[in-house]
Amino acid sequence: MRTSASTPLGIALKIVAEKVPPPPARRTGQRETGTATSLTVSPRDVSEEPVMPEPAAELPRYQQILRDFEEKTARLARAAAGMRDITGHARSRDGSVEVTVTGTGAVLDLRLSAKAMTRGHLPLTNEIMAMIRQATVDAADKTRANLDPELAAELARIDQARQDAEGTA
Repeated sequence: MRTSASTPLGIALKIVAEKVPPPPARRTGQRETGTATSLTVSPRDVSEEPVMPEPAAELPRYQQILRDFEEKTARLARAAAGMRDITGHARSRDGSVEVTVTGTGAVLDLRLSAKAMTRGHLPLTNEIMAMIRQATVDAADKTRANLDPELAAELARIDQARQDAEGTA
């Protein structure tokens, strides 16, 4: 008897069931009767061609995937346009260092008072760098606050997947 089956990967298998002769008689003189059935699958019986669904049946699913992609792309474009104008700002406690950055952390403006100029180069450098970091955090907070909630959730999932992938690499 020959039958065909399909695996979860869509590989067609031909399954052959054959009658197997009974085992030889035992030395005691008793003879077993009946037959056994075996299942044989050989490489030549396995078709490597995947079982494909009808293209017409898959068309609605592909059209939905395309619509979802176009919708997400439009939302991302709107979000990117809104983020172009976002800036972050930071000011030191004594007001001697002020920094304004773009949403990506690029410095747009750096203001140093006369008081800042009286410091040594290392303390001033450290203060400027701290204010740039603080302004960048401010810009990131404003960006998150302006994101569409669904887009924000999707970006969070993407970020988590990236972190998971980096953690296992």
